[in-house]
Amino acid sequence: MRSSRYSFLLLTPLVVALLFPAGPATAINCLELEGRWPYGPSRAVATSGTHAFVGSGSVLLIVNVADPEAPEVVAEITLEGVVEAVAVSGDHIYVANGEAGLRVVDVSTPSLPVEVGFIDSAEKAVDISVSDGYAFIADYYRGLRVVDIGTPSSPTEVGFLATPGNASDITVSDGTAYIADMSGGLRIINVGAPNAPVEVGSYELFPYDATAVEVSAGIAYVAIGFNGIQAIDVSTPTSPSVEGFIPLPNSVIFDIEVNGDFAHVADWGFGIRVIDITTPSAMTEAGNLPVTEGNPLSVDVIGNRAFLAGGSAGLWVIDVSEPGGPEMVGHLDTPGASHDVAVAGGYAYIADEGDALRILDVSVPSAPVEVGESPEKANGVAVAVDGDHAYVAASYSGLFAFGVNPPSGPTVVGHLDPPAHPYNPGTNRDVAILDGYAYVASQQNGLRVIDVIDPATPTEVGFSSFPQSAAGVALSGEYAYIADFNYGLKDVDVSTPSAPRNVGDLWAPWYSWSVAASGGLAYLANGSDGLRVIDVSDPSQPFEVAHLDTPGVVNGFAVSESHLYVADKSGGLRVFDVTTPAAPVEIGWFDTPGSATGVAFHEGKGVRCRP
Repeated sequence: MRSSRYSFLLLTPLVVALLFPAGPATAINCLELEGRWPYGPSRAVATSGTHAFVGSGSVLLIVNVADPEAPEVVAEITLEGVVEAVAVSGDHIYVANGEAGLRVVDVSTPSLPVEVGFIDSAEKAVDISVSDGYAFIADYYRGLRVVDIGTPSSPTEVGFLATPGNASDITVSDGTAYIADMSGGLRIINVGAPNAPVEVGSYELFPYDATAVEVSAGIAYVAIGFNGIQAIDVSTPTSPSVEGFIPLPNSVIFDIEVNGDFAHVADWGFGIRVIDITTPSAMTEAGNLPVTEGNPLSVDVIGNRAFLAGGSAGLWVIDVSEPGGPEMVGHLDTPGASHDVAVAGGYAYIADEGDALRILDVSVPSAPVEVGESPEKANGVAVAVDGDHAYVAASYSGLFAFGVNPPSGPTVVGHLDPPAHPYNPGTNRDVAILDGYAYVASQQNGLRVIDVIDPATPTEVGFSSFPQSAAGVALSGEYAYIADFNYGLKDVDVSTPSAPRNVGDLWAPWYSWSVAASGGLAYLANGSDGLRVIDVSDPSQPFEVAHLDTPGVVNGFAVSESHLYVADKSGGLRVFDVTTPAAPVEIGWFDTPGSATGVAFHEGKGVRCRP
C-alpha cells in the first residue's frame, strides 16, 4: 500500500473526500470518490399520512410526524444528487435530484427506504409533479421533461418541451402542466398526450421572474420576483388573464401550497405567509409567521398542519388551524450549507450556514462521521484551525474562537463582534491564522488583524481599509494576499500586525472571490472569468503570468506542492499542475452533485488508487 492523498471538497450542501495517488501528475487522472458526508439544508418536503419526506442535502429523510410536536427521523437514504423537490404517489417517492435527474424510492416500509429506479437529467431537475402514472419534471434550462413511471423501477422519458426561460416550479392539473419559468413567465402546456406536450398558452410577467406556481379552481397563483403573487385565470388555458394581485414587497417566494381558501407561501427571506384567496381578485394576507433561522424553500400542507422546509433550519411544523395566527409546534434540525472546510488531525472542520461549526471525523475518509456541533447559532462562512482551537468567521456575527479539544465537544471560548460600517456592517468573508493572529477579510471593513494569542480574549490590533471589499485572505511569509471583490488582488505587508501596509495590487476584470498563496505565487479566484496565476515574488509589483478559464465559477483553492485544487461551483473539483506557473495544465477533475464552494487538502495513507 503506497502513500495516497485526499482532497476534502466542500459542496453546497455536502462534503466529499476524494482519493488520488501520489506520484506523477498524469496519475491524478484517476480521481475517485472515497467518501461523502451528504447532509445539508432542507430544500424540499412532501407529506403522506403520518410521514413527512424531507430533503437534507443529498439525503432523503423519512420523518414520523404522527406527533407534530416531536418529529422523529425513522430512516434515511442517500441519493446521488441534491434533493431539490419531492412528490409522493402510493408507496413511492419521486425525487427531483438536481443534476442526478429523477430518483424513485420505495417507502412501502417507511423504516426501510430503497432506491428502485432512476433516470438521468438532461440539465438539472429542480421540481416535480406526479399525475396519472407520469412524472413531470421542471428541468431548469431544458424546460419540461415527461417520464413514464408506470413501472417505478424503470422510469422512461417519453416527452420533452423546451421553455424560453428557466423552468423552476411545476404543477399539473387536469391534463395541463403549469410552469413558473423565471424570465419566461407562466407557461401553460397541454400534456394530455404525454409523449407530445404542446404549449397552449403563456403569460409574460416582464420585468419580473415567475418563481413558483400553484393551481386551484381554475386560478394559477404565480409568485413574481420580489413583488408578490399574481392570480391568473387559466380556466381557458389558451387565453390566461389577470384576476388579482397581492403585493408582498421584498418577498422571495419559492413555493406555494393551496389548501381550501388559503394559499400557504414559503417566503425565503421571511417565513411562512398565509394568503386568503376566497376572492382571487381581492387577496389579502390573513397571517404570517417569521422564521428567525434558516430560509424557507418549500411548504406542504395536510389538514391544519403546514410543513416548512427551512433551509439551514431544517423542518418546521406549523399549526395553521387559525390562519390569522400560525404557530410553530415542532422542529427537526438539519445541517446548513457548508461554506468552508479545514482539515487537521483526522478531523474536518466545517463552517456551517446555520450552526457556525460542525466537526467530522475523517480518519476513515470512506466513512466520515459527524462528532461535534457548535452550540452557537451563526452563519459560519470561513474556518481556520490552529492547535486546539478553531476560528470561525460568521458573516454578521464576528469572529468565534472554539475550543475543539476534544472535537466532540466544541465550546465557544472567545468572541469578537464585527466592526460597524454605515452601509454593510460586519460582513466577514474569510479568515486565516498565523503566529497568534487572525486575519479576517471583512468585505467593506477591509482586512482586520485580531490578536488571538489568548483565544478567550480576541482583540483587534490593526486593520487596513485598502481592500475596499475584502472577500478572501491568504498568508505567505510576512504578507497577506487579499481577494478584493471589486478590484482584484491586494498585497499587504503584515510583518507588524498592528500596522498592516498595502504594498502592491493588481486589477482583475471580474469579481474576485478568494485567494491562495504559495511559493511566490498567488492564485486568484476571478469568478466567471476563471483562475489567475500571479507572480508575487516581489509583492510591491505583482504581475499576472497565466489565466485559465474553467467550466464553472472559481470559488476556492487548496495548494499542495505543484498542484492546485480548485472548487469550481457547478464545475466541481478541478486539478491543475502548476509546476510551470506560466503554463498550468488541468490534469484531473471530478464532477459533483452540488455546488463546490471550498476545498482542503490532507496527506495521509489510503487505498491504492485504481485506474
